[in-house]
Amino acid sequence: MMHGVGKDFSLLRRVQKEGKFYTGYPPDFPLPSRTNSESARILFAQGFTLLINKLQLRKVPLISAMARALSHVTDDIDHVSANLYFSPGGNKVGFEAHFDWMDVVVVQVEGTKHWKVYDQLSSFPKHPFSPVQKRQPTEAELKTNFTNYVLNPGDVLFLPRGYIHEASTVDVPSMHITFGLERNRLGTVHGLIQSIIDSSRSDLSFLMEALIELTNSNEDGEMMRANLNTATFKTFQFTMMRLHMSLARGPNFEAHEVLLTQFLDSNNNGEAFLRHLANAKATIRARLDVEPTQKREL
Repeated sequence: MMHGVGKDFSLLRRVQKEGKFYTGYPPDFPLPSRTNSESARILFAQGFTLLINKLQLRKVPLISAMARALSHVTDDIDHVSANLYFSPGGNKVGFEAHFDWMDVVVVQVEGTKHWKVYDQLSSFPKHPFSPVQKRQPTEAELKTNFTNYVLNPGDVLFLPRGYIHEASTVDVPSMHITFGLERNRLGTVHGLIQSIIDSSRSDLSFLMEALIELTNSNEDGEMMRANLNTATFKTFQFTMMRLHMSLARGPNFEAHEVLLTQFLDSNNNGEAFLRHLANAKATIRARLDVEPTQKREL
């Protein structure tokens, strides 16, 4: 198994630098003259959390079944990942306060873990194929109201994407599994519009906030979360109109009006719609081709 960020497994803990918290990793792994297992035990005793990635692919039937079941909760979920976190007791923290670009289902397996979930949705939830703005929460965001949750074995916590949270152990070691629900990607109307925004050479990050609000709204959310196969040029036109209306009501409309007009003029026609739709479907097919093992496992 490979150790490192984004690899099979990693060891991490929260560290403080210049008054701010970050996620820290051991400078060397394995430790000199030590095996991977010996190094992991030593670092765990020093307060590091063990993270095992992509547990749904490791031939654990129960985890694969849970991931498969979660993938069918709604039509706009196109992938579910599972990661395991094993943390030492004694108020230890792995990650600094942060927000995720995917919805997360936390299942407590052993021990107890304390979660602090802030009430305010982050302005820039990250997205799977182009993070809008990977950043730490601001001091103002961390001063907002929050809710405390204590998870014991068998407890489940749902964290919608974009909500700031942090977790710590209590007096005993803790093990939990997080299932990441990746949604609103290319397989939905939201994902189609997002991919068009991402492909622009201009900075259209201001459009992402309006798109997220549109998708989460009671009035238009169902349309935005609909499967891509249901998309028509009429749907496309209506979405563009709703984005324009949403931004026109905002305080910064004048600053973005030129870029918005250029974006609408270049994309809001039948030819452009068919081109974008074909590109989106080709991307989906390519992804299925390059991840056959993953699809079979799930």
